Amino acid sequence: MSPEQEYLLSGLVNCGSCGKRFYYRTRKYNEVKIVYANCSTYLKRGKQFCDNNTTWPYEALMHVFNLTFIEYLGRAAWDQSKSNLSTELDTINGQISDIDAQINFVLETGYSVMPDSQVVRDKLTSLSEQRKPLSGYSKFIVRSDP
Repeated sequence: MSPEQEYLLSGLVNCGSCGKRFYYRTRKYNEVKIVYANCSTYLKRGKQFCDNNTTWPYEALMHVFNLTFIEYLGRAAWDQSKSNLSTELDTINGQISDIDAQINFVLETGYSVMPDSQVVRDKLTSLSEQRKPLSGYSKFIVRSDP
């Protein structure tokens, strides 16, 4: 029996019935080496443990792999990107909420105590300036996410 390292798909193809890995074997047919795969449970333990007796030519499995691998990688990269954007958006929205709370605090306390104070106006201006780029970036992230 050939070592598993010899086949690119080793460990990647699992049985649809029992979930165990496929086992790869070779045979010569008219002097041509043919590699094929079967459920390892069916081969080693028999039909009472797994009823999947389907034999797959390795070339057919490679064809399916080649058709789906790039799509799978693209989807995985997209999902990771969306996850990162979601985390970043949560962080930015948290910062905006913190600034909004500070603005409300200044409005409630500062204006009631010193309604004409330049210090209060400067603090509100500073907080508004901190909020603007965060708000813009938050809107950009939301528009970027389909």
